Amino acid sequence: MQAADFKPTKLSLDELADQGANVHIEGDFTMDASKVKKSSVRNIGRFGTWIASEAETGKFDAHVYLPEYGNVLAGTAKIPSIKVSIRNGHTTHVSFIASVKPGSPDGIRNVAKDWLDGRLGQIRVKGKAEVPVKSGLINIGKQLVEQSMVFKGGDIPTLPHYNITRLNIREAEHGRKGMGADASIVVDNDFPVQVTLPPVGVDVLVPGCSSDKQIFVGTAETSQLKIKAKTDVQLNVTGHVDHLPDALVKECPNSAKSPLDAFIGDYMKGEDATIYINCCNFPDPNTPDWARDLLKNIQLPVPVAGKQMGSLIKNFTMADMHFALPSPWAEPGTPEASPTISAIITVDVGLPHQMNFPLDVNQVKADADIFYKGKKLGKMDMDKWQKANSTRIDAHGKEGPSLLVQSSINKAPIDITDDDLFSEVVQALIFGGKGVMLDMKALVSVGVDTPMGKFAIRGIPAKGSVPVKRS
Repeated sequence: MQAADFKPTKLSLDELADQGANVHIEGDFTMDASKVKKSSVRNIGRFGTWIASEAETGKFDAHVYLPEYGNVLAGTAKIPSIKVSIRNGHTTHVSFIASVKPGSPDGIRNVAKDWLDGRLGQIRVKGKAEVPVKSGLINIGKQLVEQSMVFKGGDIPTLPHYNITRLNIREAEHGRKGMGADASIVVDNDFPVQVTLPPVGVDVLVPGCSSDKQIFVGTAETSQLKIKAKTDVQLNVTGHVDHLPDALVKECPNSAKSPLDAFIGDYMKGEDATIYINCCNFPDPNTPDWARDLLKNIQLPVPVAGKQMGSLIKNFTMADMHFALPSPWAEPGTPEASPTISAIITVDVGLPHQMNFPLDVNQVKADADIFYKGKKLGKMDMDKWQKANSTRIDAHGKEGPSLLVQSSINKAPIDITDDDLFSEVVQALIFGGKGVMLDMKALVSVGVDTPMGKFAIRGIPAKGSVPVKRS
């Protein structure tokens, strides 16, 4: 037992059966006497195996248990007869097919959930079997074999690295409503595992207002997938969104943002946004029930690498801008006591190349800080939606497609934060004759109409310089 060493070189799932799967296992079996701790046992073993030379097992069932999860049965494998060389230092290449039957689905799912949640620091498995053994003509009889193994740290595989190589967001096809998405994903595969997986469908969710709730957004599915040993996997995924649920676009309690705002906001800030995959549905009716039971109700958090999108708004300008002074008879603290701005807002929104569906912006509002000669003058809070229209501009050269949005604002009030600076601006407007140049840093929100419904994207950063005339 101490000298035996087996290193698997290939593991392939040949086919799924009603009660389990047929697994083709290949590996190298070696006897290493140096691993035996007691010298007397080591010497006797070397002499005995030199005489016996080979050993052969009969057919037997191997049971695998999880002691730290209530000793539940993880699975049973029916092992055929195997013959190996048992001389010290000799290696036998072994190839056999085992019939594997899963044990407790709940127990296996518990392990999977702890692993996905990062709580699986180590795992202990225990194998148990009664193995009939003979060497040559000598029948040794059935031997009770028990072996425990602890996997921890680097021995426990992590979720493989993946790279999204293609993404296309489009209108839904085949008469369906909403939007579709096509993605190609390359997944690193360093394991000696070969398997053919049936078509799989999953539900896609995003975080809700509270950390313990997710909101269903759409579905995604893959076709049959053939995985080869130690070969990166190319996965083609098709997704579909019928419409955006109200819970996704409705503002959260005690917040001015919806879950959609928070999700898009994290992405635009370059932070990881998280989607959740609920596994699994199997469109193929021939998929056995045990596979459905084993993989149901497993949720996988998938981080989506953020992208700095400060340049999402390529240009922010105000044309024909007029600055109106407050009424001298207005009561302090009233809107009439504040200076106002009237202008035509023009926003040039850059669109990702992957966004290939009709998009219309029909509303806009902005929260802008106003600067004069590098100093903050005040704040324009256009908190009410203004009507807007948009025109798509196709990609040309190195420039991607964009959406040109225009909206007129009439006498939007300005909250002056530096009275001395405001006096300087007024004097420049009255006595300068040519107007003044103001700088603006804004957070722009747009109301969007898409094939999956209407929603708002809030807080897109923008900046620009604006020439101002006095009304």
